[in-house]
Amino acid sequence: MAQRKKDLSMRAARFSDGAAPAASLTDALRALANGLFGKKKRSPTSPQEIADYYLTLREREVAYLAALGFSDTEIADALGMTFQTARAHLRSVLTKMDLQDPRDLCAYFLDSNTDS
Repeated sequence: MAQRKKDLSMRAARFSDGAAPAASLTDALRALANGLFGKKKRSPTSPQEIADYYLTLREREVAYLAALGFSDTEIADALGMTFQTARAHLRSVLTKMDLQDPRDLCAYFLDSNTDS
């Protein structure tokens, strides 16, 4: 650990003479921070895990029906809710899953089934 800190300090010292351009200093500081704290690694989560964890039960029902090609009105009728509520749930699902269009849900869930 001490050797690692020494190596990182030496790397940062190369850029501390004042003559280095700002981009080099920024890169050095970023390298120093990454060396000390490590880069944040994202855990590999499947689309299905994201849907199961972040979506409520009602949002999952709406998402699956939308993925099957149901319209907002058909989803509302199937689940016994108003059109506005179905649309609000669908908007929430798209936001949480970082999708732009309800048609993207079909591809999203198809991809999650092929990963397993």
